[in-house]
Amino acid sequence: MNKFRQLVKNKFIQGGLIFTIANFSISILNYFFNSLSAKALGPHGYGEIVALFSYQIIFSVPLAVTATIIIRRIGFAGKKKWLVASQFNRWFWKKTRKWFFVTLIISPLLIFLPRLTNLKPETVVFLIVITFLGFIGSYYGAVFQGLQLFLAISLLGTLGAIIKASGAFIAYLKFPNLLTIFSFLFFSSFIPIVIAAKVLQKKFVEKLKNTANSYVLKKRLLAVLNNKHVFITALSLLSVNFIGNADVIYAKKFFSANQAGLYGAWILFAKIITYVVGPLNGLALIFFSDKENKKESKKIVYFILIFLSFTALIMYLFYYFFPQQLITIIFSAKFFTIKNLLPQAAIFGFFLAIITFLNTFFIAKQKKEALLIAYSAPFYLLAIFLFTSSFNKLVQINIIYSLIIALTYLIALLKTKS
Repeated sequence: MNKFRQLVKNKFIQGGLIFTIANFSISILNYFFNSLSAKALGPHGYGEIVALFSYQIIFSVPLAVTATIIIRRIGFAGKKKWLVASQFNRWFWKKTRKWFFVTLIISPLLIFLPRLTNLKPETVVFLIVITFLGFIGSYYGAVFQGLQLFLAISLLGTLGAIIKASGAFIAYLKFPNLLTIFSFLFFSSFIPIVIAAKVLQKKFVEKLKNTANSYVLKKRLLAVLNNKHVFITALSLLSVNFIGNADVIYAKKFFSANQAGLYGAWILFAKIITYVVGPLNGLALIFFSDKENKKESKKIVYFILIFLSFTALIMYLFYYFFPQQLITIIFSAKFFTIKNLLPQAAIFGFFLAIITFLNTFFIAKQKKEALLIAYSAPFYLLAIFLFTSSFNKLVQINIIYSLIIALTYLIALLKTKS
């Protein structure tokens, strides 16, 4: 009983619970956003939204790598974590100011993106804006996680999701156009960033007021990037994000606008499981990076894999027996074309969830197995361009590829020492 009470009082357990509940709420709000956006804009406009987020995720890979480094470095700092975080804060803004002007200089080159991506010009402009905001938001998210400020990051994330969903709701009710949705997407990123900056600055003043700020980051950025484990993390995250979005980008480029929107809807059904268990990846990175949790790591991994399997089974049954009803609730009758492919969406989503979770585990453990996805990525891209002649073919390639990679990761896990 005492051990249970100690476990419940554990700061990480409490914070993890708050973080998980908040992320689950954010996932629900994101589904409202996708549902209302699709109903307001139809397959044609919804394809534009899905492609926008896919490109943003790929462009944001360097941010994800930086965030991972910050989380792990602050976590390793122990009692000096606030000093380390304050130095990261100075370093980040110094580098941001330095490179912002370079970004302004090369921005005119992006006028060629609409022709290359098949995105509308206004979508490309907004992609630049939201990627920059995502860069700053990703930094604050990493610092808050590293400092284990779970309540603060949960509230800020929920606020952003509410603003984002509100834009889709207004578009659905009154102004069904991309400008409405883009405007609210901008504020959903900008407002939490402003609040996060003020909260973090206040925390630094409180925590470091009686501390001699003598700690300095000894390694320069280039030295950090040359580190083997950083290279593995960067290449692994790049591959995961690219694999998770390359099919949407392909559909937007080579399918009709209507088909691209339908494929975006199918992908959303597939990734429901990643929305449900998404918070686990963030917690897993923190938990598995902590050396004190080394003995419990594999038990936690197996428990989560069982949970994923159970969730995927429920998804498959719902998709198999109630496809039309689900499409009506989440989208509209305009998307009924994909109803026969919903069970395949559950299968693909299950394999994708296993891949992303185990990849996070191997990154946290600094294992070379995290590069399995990188080794296979060229074959996946080659398969898409050589064998994708239709919507159905793209679905089949996704399932076959994700099955092979998921099995490879599971075999690697079994061979990993406890």
